[in-house]
Amino acid sequence: MSDLALTNLRDLTHRYFEQERVVSLRRHLSGASAAERRQLLRFHSEPVLDPKEIAYRDTTDELLAFYSRVAVASLVRLVPDPLPPKFAEMALRDLAMPELASYYEQHYPLLLPQLLRRRLEDTEFRPADEDAASAWTLYAQFLDVNSSIESDASVEAFLWFLDDGFTEGFGLEDLLKTIEQPRQFFRRMSRVEPEDALDLALRGFGEFMIFCMELDALLVRTARWPLLQSGMWHHHGYWFDFLGEKVGRELNEALDSFMRWHEIAPDSIDAPEMVMPSIEDARQSLQRLTGTEYGQALRGLMEEMPA
Repeated sequence: MSDLALTNLRDLTHRYFEQERVVSLRRHLSGASAAERRQLLRFHSEPVLDPKEIAYRDTTDELLAFYSRVAVASLVRLVPDPLPPKFAEMALRDLAMPELASYYEQHYPLLLPQLLRRRLEDTEFRPADEDAASAWTLYAQFLDVNSSIESDASVEAFLWFLDDGFTEGFGLEDLLKTIEQPRQFFRRMSRVEPEDALDLALRGFGEFMIFCMELDALLVRTARWPLLQSGMWHHHGYWFDFLGEKVGRELNEALDSFMRWHEIAPDSIDAPEMVMPSIEDARQSLQRLTGTEYGQALRGLMEEMPA
């Protein structure tokens, strides 16, 4: 176990796991009955309206994101291999909790927590990837790219719409219609502060598209390490799969309309050359991210691992 790998794990743990809200969630889950955990971690077809439940579920996503980051780092041995016994026991206790397992395996399928759990349960299995100490720079960039949308209220509002949510009567259909109408889009985006939930989600859409371009560029640079590249993609794979399956065509049509905005925009808006290339770049990044190539290496690894 190298000192650097152990330091990396400690840094990740301190940054993402040793937060009071995560500690509080784990304490709540361990003290709750199985029925209470099932109710808290249910699929959202049964509406989640209680603010305390919403907060706990948000923190559940943070907990799983932490374990996902550890899983990605483990693919290129940037954390100890095997993981320290105390950490491994704690992680397996969390990930093997039946109600939490249903949450990340069935309700909101996330491959990385499943990968980490399988590795913890079968300590003899190891990915056939090479040591990649030089990949640390790329992994650090991965954490930085993620931080651009973490805890961003506008991105959360956009993803809530994407996940069939409604706020103040607005939902995904309203957002897509607004993107198709450049004048309305620019009017809403030019406000100093969001005036309603749709304004906020539109800003989140813009931030998410920027994030997509940055992540896509990072994945291109990570091609030398296909497992690491695939792991980085799977950290957000739930949303990219969702985008591709649910609104891929509608979003492309909305972006097509937006690309033609200069034909109807007022003369006072004089920057189509600036806006249009960024929209086209975002569209191309989104097409790659919602495709199957980036995620394939890790899916193949999971198929090789004992269930």
